[in-house]
Amino acid sequence: MRLISTGCGAVLACLVAASAGAQADDDAMAVQRCIWSCLSAFGPADSPEYQQCVADHCAESAAPDPAPARGPSTTWTTGTIDGGRTAYAGVDTADGARGLYYFCDRSGRSDLMLAGFSGTDVWALVVNAETHTFRFSPGPNGLYAPVPPDNAVFGVLRRFDEVSVEGTPGRTVMGLSGSGRALSAAMARCR
Repeated sequence: MRLISTGCGAVLACLVAASAGAQADDDAMAVQRCIWSCLSAFGPADSPEYQQCVADHCAESAAPDPAPARGPSTTWTTGTIDGGRTAYAGVDTADGARGLYYFCDRSGRSDLMLAGFSGTDVWALVVNAETHTFRFSPGPNGLYAPVPPDNAVFGVLRRFDEVSVEGTPGRTVMGLSGSGRALSAAMARCR
């Protein structure tokens, strides 16, 4: 069910986004959680409601450093945001500058996010010489594409060692260590 930008749906989404934004001082992932809250309430990422929610509640000036002090993860991680309503699985490049994330919720949302990417709207995920092409929409901190959980890309992401994200202006390779477990855990939370 998609919330609309009037009435109770808008109030709920604004409260969720505001609470995520208010945690910015305490949590390096607060800005990203705020963005995901807006996407969850008002997605897809190219909708005016989503863009307005992000502009109103997720100040980019509060964005965390792209390379956290603890260092980036090169093994896939999984968890939840929005008080457990949205599940995610993802990985960052070794330098922490870019990342590939999957997130979903029980309302049926299932998206890939390329964090730290810009440029073309069409990107390919290449795994073991198998190419999966998606149209991404720009948003804060990256690009977003709706991808159903039964898409073949998730099968190859689970089975191989690395994925190459390819588009203009270039190519980025990320590891797939732990991706099978992380993706399965995230998807299980969204059923």
